[in-house]
Amino acid sequence: MDRFRVPGWSRGVSVKVNGVEQNVSSKPETWAVIARAWQPGDQVGIRIPLPLMRKRVDEQHPNRVAIMRGPVVLVQEGGAHFPLPLVPEKEADLEKWLAPEETPGVFRIFPQDDVPVRGNFLPFCMVKEVRPYRMYFDPALRRGLW
Repeated sequence: MDRFRVPGWSRGVSVKVNGVEQNVSSKPETWAVIARAWQPGDQVGIRIPLPLMRKRVDEQHPNRVAIMRGPVVLVQEGGAHFPLPLVPEKEADLEKWLAPEETPGVFRIFPQDDVPVRGNFLPFCMVKEVRPYRMYFDPALRRGLW
């Protein structure tokens, strides 16, 4: 019997052994168990999708959110005068709001209203030194600057 940790942010984790889908419970924040008699040469494939999520910043600002992809925070690149995007109120709508670009981990915004928005979303670790970006968004403020 072998175990692997299922991250708290994960959804839809799946396991294959030698290319065959396994019936493994993969509840977030638990240990998933692969119960089998292992043979030399067995190959295990674990798929952990990276969902887009809204993560509340803190208790003092219950509406202020960061956009996450799995464990990675995404930031909007751009200048101070770029319009703020209207962040979807429902987490399920994030997949429609951000579309993958050619560069892995980078997303283009599909505005939720008629205001054009510039600046892609990218992992915080990809931001170059001295480049402006936005990490936190308050849907209640819509397009106000803070």
